Amino acid sequence: MNILAIANQKGGVGKTTTSCTLAYIAANDGKRVLLIDADAQCNSTDTSRVNSDGVSTLYDLLINKDSTDCIQHTNFGYDIIAGDPLLRDADKLLSGFADVFVLKEQLENERFASYDLIIIDTPPALGTLLMASLTAASHVLVPMTADRYAAQGINRLARSVADTQKYTNPNLTCCGVLLTRKARPTKLSQKIETGLPELAEQLGTTVLEVAIRETVRVREAQAAREPLMEWDNTCTAAQDYQMLYVELKSKGVL
Repeated sequence: MNILAIANQKGGVGKTTTSCTLAYIAANDGKRVLLIDADAQCNSTDTSRVNSDGVSTLYDLLINKDSTDCIQHTNFGYDIIAGDPLLRDADKLLSGFADVFVLKEQLENERFASYDLIIIDTPPALGTLLMASLTAASHVLVPMTADRYAAQGINRLARSVADTQKYTNPNLTCCGVLLTRKARPTKLSQKIETGLPELAEQLGTTVLEVAIRETVRVREAQAAREPLMEWDNTCTAAQDYQMLYVELKSKGVL
């Protein structure tokens, strides 16, 4: 089983779109896929059209150690553990060093053994939930946009990845930096893109060959509460994600 964490503490870089789209493509490639929404904003949960109210969620799995009925089936081929607004208090409730292992320990339960791939949509913050996700993962994928703040955030994420590899998960590998929302080049974006290989080196990885082009179809899919591939599998971003899937599959990540 491969466990892929999609991580960047900066919001708006395409973590949820990447998580849901890769889950959709992998499921339609014949894999049994579980998506975990580790973000209190519950965007992957919303996109997947499942509930976070009145059902067992990731909060129950992590805080109450209860995996009963935490898995929901979607209409898009993959299963999901829903996010929960209560996860915003996770750093207070999971404050001990041992707590970063809680997700890893739960996923070792035999009920998760039948999955070929688990994808974790991590929260946009450097905290216990991110560290727990990295500790549970075999790989981490880092989406980022070509802007100054996204580039600056890589330094802090690199330290989190390095700490995880040193203290809690020596087998974690960063499978690449993914450029998202790639639009018509500007002087600033070109400068940042030129510096991407150096940023990727901080994570011990490289920039992926595929970049995801900007398109209004992504926002339309979000508004429609559908994975991008379900909304429009012919748009430029959908084509790019198909190529990303092939690239990551060739690396043994998916």
